[in-house]
Amino acid sequence: MKEGAGFGFGFGERHHHHDEDETPPTTGVSGTRAHQIVDAILAILQDVSGPTGLYKTIRRTPYRTLLPTDLPALTVFILREDFSADGGVNQGFIKFKNNITIGIAVARGFNEVGGLDGDIDTDADLIRRSLLTNAQFTKRYQWGGLFEGVPTMSRSQTWPQDAEAFMVELRLELVFTVRQWFFPIITDHLYEMDVDFKLGGRDSKTEGIRVLIDLPQEEPEDDDDGDEGTTGNS
Repeated sequence: MKEGAGFGFGFGERHHHHDEDETPPTTGVSGTRAHQIVDAILAILQDVSGPTGLYKTIRRTPYRTLLPTDLPALTVFILREDFSADGGVNQGFIKFKNNITIGIAVARGFNEVGGLDGDIDTDADLIRRSLLTNAQFTKRYQWGGLFEGVPTMSRSQTWPQDAEAFMVELRLELVFTVRQWFFPIITDHLYEMDVDFKLGGRDSKTEGIRVLIDLPQEEPEDDDDGDEGTTGNS
């Protein structure tokens, strides 16, 4: 495999170094991160396929029936995303831990079926090793990586009975964990705070106290270069 495995899409530019105990958020929408992971996997596996054409067809959407002339075929696609709360559900802004499941399928078919089981077993091992030993692909968030870890991976295979030629399909499912943080976008000015509290806690029978606090407003600074919107004497 070539060094870097054709990673030309610059996913490392989105992160900066974080302390080890700090969880960095993803940037952009989660779908973008999922597609970046698919792009990275395709780049590695296309490099593995190489000029010898280990796979005749390489695609990212399983949208049509494969013909005998398309085999062997490799498909990489997003299966699903599962979101769970990252911390307290009612504390601060909305944060999720997102498990992105990426499917990798290899379809093979021959007139002689005796060797298919061994062939897809080789495919499974090659794909796992190519991805999970690639230092560029598996580097952690702190150093510009795409995901925090790979908590689970599963393998299955099917033997479709309605294909035009005898075929077996290998299916790998890899789960990639990322964080999705939704920072609120606030466009209004904050002029005052309305504070309501009770001595002894919420369940106390004492009468509550409500305080309305006016917040100081910062005056715009003078701009020496005379840009529009500045204050001060001209």
